[in-house]
Amino acid sequence: MERQLARELCALGFEITLLTRDTQPLSGEPFTHVTYQRPSSKDWKSWLLAGRIASVLREIDRARPIALLHAFMLGPPAYYAARSGKPYLITHHDMRIDLGSGRIRRALSGARHAIALNAAQAELFRPLVPVTVIPNGVGGSIAGAAVPDLPPGFLLFAGRFEAAKGVFLLLDAYERVPAASRPTLVLAGDGSAALEVRTRASRLGAIVLPWLAHDVLLATLARASALVMPSSSEASPLLLLEAYRLGVPAIVHDLPMIAADLRDASGAPLARLVPVGDVEAWSLALLSTADPSSTARASVAARARTWPAVAARYATIYRSLA
Repeated sequence: MERQLARELCALGFEITLLTRDTQPLSGEPFTHVTYQRPSSKDWKSWLLAGRIASVLREIDRARPIALLHAFMLGPPAYYAARSGKPYLITHHDMRIDLGSGRIRRALSGARHAIALNAAQAELFRPLVPVTVIPNGVGGSIAGAAVPDLPPGFLLFAGRFEAAKGVFLLLDAYERVPAASRPTLVLAGDGSAALEVRTRASRLGAIVLPWLAHDVLLATLARASALVMPSSSEASPLLLLEAYRLGVPAIVHDLPMIAADLRDASGAPLARLVPVGDVEAWSLALLSTADPSSTARASVAARARTWPAVAARYATIYRSLA
């Protein structure tokens, strides 16, 4: 998401430095890319992470003075931004926000602006900081991506292997489908529960893949019979919007906080919506066929959410703050 946004902001005349963790430097991009190493959470030095970011940002500032900082999560980057003396804004890509944390409240209240990804998130931020709602955009490329060799008609789950993403609920529902009727389930990702997920998936005949590069993930999604998204907490799920754009049906938890991503202007569903936590309903949904009309309407809705259009709205806020 940050790369897509950075590209479009550069096209609008901004000089962008993108600071990311645990990645190789990028080449051929219009923005400057700087990496920093994130220590393991088991490393006693992990608490120095905010200081490490501060050091890297000071180097960036010396080379090219920073006019505006944008923290994309309420974590160490936001804590540094709050101490930096620079004007900054915040976007947070999760609905799980601990407003009881003093550090998080200070980071929010010190920001010049917050960009919320949905109306529910905006209501959380509004008592602490001026806020604008700008949902995520779509538009990743699949050209030339090498897709894993997978059987036709598979269902795709992609994300962190943890309870909040619904992976265990999904496996429970998949297990209830008679073995002779089960479509192929592909789980792409990793996380704290990876060993348990791999063990259960193997027993049920599902396929587990590691994290996929963004273009490979989108190309894999384009071949899926449906995206399955049983998450219990989302802010503006990128992969769901990409499924809409690619014309891939989606089976999704009916989450109130992302209602605008799940229904069109008339209130008609853009995906097959499953009551939150209903394992039996999920089991039935895994065997469902797509509604062509909802898939077509979803594709139209996604095309209105391009990254250039999203970046233009970010640019208006950047110019007002810098």
